[in-house]
Amino acid sequence: MRLSRHVIGWCGWAALAVAHPVMAGDFKVVSAPVVAAVVGEAANAKGARITEDETNHLTVIENKQTMTTFVATKVGHAAHPSLMIKAMSEIGGVMYVDTSGYTAGDACQFDAWVKQFDVTTTGLCDAAD
Repeated sequence: MRLSRHVIGWCGWAALAVAHPVMAGDFKVVSAPVVAAVVGEAANAKGARITEDETNHLTVIENKQTMTTFVATKVGHAAHPSLMIKAMSEIGGVMYVDTSGYTAGDACQFDAWVKQFDVTTTGLCDAAD
């Protein structure tokens, strides 16, 4: 288990400025329609707030009700189509950040992108070799 001190940097929850343990996530190679379906479901969920980041080719979907943030790549991003999910949960009075994601793009580009979010590796790039 590692500590993530920069969760606040991209999810925008002021209450999360302190370090939280990061739980190992689930990373999978899926089809592009699966990535699109998960993004669509997240965007249409009650409480979803969508922000477009044209500079970095990303769509950020925050949902404070579910304490989940989805970061989806857009056309022009090296890992497109891909999706990163960070979800907060409380276990025994400790807040945890669970990170997971899906890609239908290049597994190595996805792995490199995921590392920017304080995740050591997805293991997908190694499996692609």
